[in-house]
Amino acid sequence: TGAAAAVCTATRIVNGGIMRFGRLWLGSAYGSELLDLSLTLQSQYWDSVSSSWLLNGDDACTGAKLSTSGGSLSGYSGDLSSTNFGADHISSFSNDGTGNGKWKIKLTKPSSAKAGSANLCLDLGPDPGVDPASNVVCSAATSLAMPWLQSKWYPGTSYSNDPWAKVTLGVYRSLRRLIHRREGF
Repeated sequence: TGAAAAVCTATRIVNGGIMRFGRLWLGSAYGSELLDLSLTLQSQYWDSVSSSWLLNGDDACTGAKLSTSGGSLSGYSGDLSSTNFGADHISSFSNDGTGNGKWKIKLTKPSSAKAGSANLCLDLGPDPGVDPASNVVCSAATSLAMPWLQSKWYPGTSYSNDPWAKVTLGVYRSLRRLIHRREGF
């Protein structure tokens, strides 16, 4: 991990170096089928003191390796399919503006209003095989070649699974937490 993307090269760790056990975390998202959708991607590391995964704010290198050809969509339901919401709808990766370790993945909306869901997966390296229970097929056009950031994602049993998230189009935020709402006409 370095301070600038230009310094992102492999290096030998010698006395005093910091080594972290890390992963890429991909957050699920939902929204209107009429708008583009953004998902959050984070570089995280395991913190043994808090026994939790924390944002790796020191990671200035992973973003330089992200590419839209490293993602795939599968497990379609509803009106979505590979013909109207394929991998070509993964339009960009960008820094989310809050610093290192966080990015946004932009998915462009289907060309015609289609509601449903799909699984978005990032192909980080050697395919460990598809677990039929997860219905996630992660075989992108090009691997991102970062197998060290794979993790034990549900329903996997080893730390060789690619990150994936559910993308749902055609649903809106629930109003159940709403205490008071007033509309004026």
